[in-house]
Formats: sequence, C-alpha cells, structure tokens
Amino acid sequence: MSEWLKIKKTHAEKLLSIIVERQIVKKGNFALHLGHSTEYYLDFRLVPSHPNDFAEVCAAYADLIKNEIIELDALTGVAYSAIPFAAGTSVRLNVPYILMEKIEKEGSLRTPIYGRIKKGDRIVILDDVSASGVTLLCVASILRALGGVVKDAVVLVDREQGADKVLSEQGINLHYYLKLNEILARIPY
Repeated sequence: MSEWLKIKKTHAEKLLSIIVERQIVKKGNFALHLGHSTEYYLDFRLVPSHPNDFAEVCAAYADLIKNEIIELDALTGVAYSAIPFAAGTSVRLNVPYILMEKIEKEGSLRTPIYGRIKKGDRIVILDDVSASGVTLLCVASILRALGGVVKDAVVLVDREQGADKVLSEQGINLHYYLKLNEILARIPY
C-alpha cells in the first residue's frame, strides 16, 4: 500500500469517528434540494463548532487535494455548508479562496462570487457530500463561464447516486474519502 493510501485510510477512519461522535447522519424522511428524498441525511454544519474536528476535516480535504489533484490556483466551496471547510482548507493549502453564493434570481447582473477568477485558473470545487452531481456541475458551469478551469471536485462522502458519472461526462474527477454505505455499516441503528 502506498504512503498516500495509508494516509487516506487514516483520514477516513478519523472522519468516520467524527461522523459517529457528532451524529452527522440523521435517519428519517428528508427532502433534498433537487426534489429527491432520502432516509439518511448527512449534516456536517455543526463540525465547525468543534475546533479539533474542524481542523481534522480541513486537513483531510487538504491532503486529498495535495495527493490526488496537486495543481490548483483557487478553491471554492458549495454554498452553504461547505463554505467554512473550503475557507479553512484554502488557508491550510495557502491558495486563494473564492466564495460562491447561491444564485437567488435568474438574470441577476450581480456575480455570485467573492474573490477573483483569472482566465485559465484551475479551480477545485469542495463540498461535504455528493449525490447526483448536479449541484457540483452547476457550480462548475458558473466557474467555467467566468474563465475558470474545473477538472476536480472533492467531497468527504459520496452518496453513490451517480455524481461520479455525471461529473466525469463533463470532464470533472470526483475525489472522496467515504461512501455512504461504508458509513451506514458503522452506525448502530
């Protein structure tokens, strides 16, 4: 096993511990934002309230990017839950951070970003969870329209609902630590 795979496995175990200890996985009937529903919702929004866990999550993202992507000019997080993680990871990697808002109105003249994108900037998209990949693809489309080059997205958990396929069809590689089924196998329900 390569050194990176050992480090990745260690991060995955630490992430699993955080997920269990902080009760990140909620069981019930949840509506997701694109009309989908799910029995399990992963809520990473409280992690920034726990500094050691927050630091571990940002370290995990940074190591994933350094070892699987290597070259980037900027980092952005999907609004809203990934924003603190993207900001913390950008500081850890010493790369510019671009804050991207959700677009509230179609046809708005206001740009949805805070920060600067130069034509040709290699931008990595960061989110906590991937599902269908549509949200990541929308963010990539906006960044590309503004001159950015998007070839990679990083998440902590892949829900295994097709994001990797949807993204790869648009030239975007999905990098992650855990699959939802791996997490569910460790949670005592």
